Amino acid sequence: MSTSNDLVRERSKFVDVTAAKVLTLADSGNTFVLKAAGGAAITLPAVAEGFKIKVITGQLFSDAVSWTIVCPSAIGQGGAIVNSTFVAASDETTITVAHGAESIGDYLEIESDGASYFISGVGAAAGAYTFA
Repeated sequence: MSTSNDLVRERSKFVDVTAAKVLTLADSGNTFVLKAAGGAAITLPAVAEGFKIKVITGQLFSDAVSWTIVCPSAIGQGGAIVNSTFVAASDETTITVAHGAESIGDYLEIESDGASYFISGVGAAAGAYTFA
């Protein structure tokens, strides 16, 4: 007797980010690991249904520069759990991963329905993520 499994199993591709990066739709499905002493900007592409990434803090930032994740316009929605408190994002353009408040393993998931970017994630310390 044969059995079938309709689930598709995928493994994320992990990409170390050490400098500013402009993402394209081809980057969908990747997990980006922030691995630089000082921050830079990660720029999201124009929205497209099904685009999805994860961003993980992979090392503490030794320079006094935060990382930012930049939406193409004020379309960032959702929020993150930061220090056990939900921090809302509504019509945002910039997510800041704050120097001095980051923890290794903090993460954000960002996905699009073709009209907005939906943001969710967890930051351990107060101020780890801010939205503007």
